[in-house]
Amino acid sequence: MRKSKNSKVITEQQAQEQTPANATESTHPAPQQAADNKKVQLQEVQEEKPAQGKTAETKKVDKPAQDRKKPVEPAIKKMFDNMIAHMVDMGCEKKQTPQYMRLIVCKHNIAEVYLQKKGIKIDLNSQSLSAENIDLCKIVPDTYGWTLDSIYKITSAEQYDKAVEMLEQGFKFRNKPVTTAKEEAPVISGN
Repeated sequence: MRKSKNSKVITEQQAQEQTPANATESTHPAPQQAADNKKVQLQEVQEEKPAQGKTAETKKVDKPAQDRKKPVEPAIKKMFDNMIAHMVDMGCEKKQTPQYMRLIVCKHNIAEVYLQKKGIKIDLNSQSLSAENIDLCKIVPDTYGWTLDSIYKITSAEQYDKAVEMLEQGFKFRNKPVTTAKEEAPVISGN
């Protein structure tokens, strides 16, 4: 007796019924089919392994050109441009990076303005904002250590005026005239 793959006991009579001739018929394809399979296999091997040290040419599939940047709504882009132009007219210096526009006054950042697909995100200093405007912002925890720790998002034209007001508050907070020690010293009059 022998055990099969399925761990069943097969009698000798059943083992004789499974002769090599019967087994090849069931597991091997017909001669013509086998010849066709070999041709297909040879073609695949030739494509994979180039002969005599030649490099194989790979076919590049032309993918449609997709711009990774998502298009910005025209109204949002116009608000962004107007906001930056207004702050530059007030006296801010602008520095542009690939991700955002930085507004600077007296060597201090007053805001980082991000142009996004469906809105504008502004990072502001919470110390420069009024109590009313702080309530409209998302405040970042102190553990982050960010100077620009208030986040305000603009998604509609109604929020634009409030955002410009916040930027102006940041400008006034940082645009203080530099005073020297002589100007601050109190005048003492002698007898």
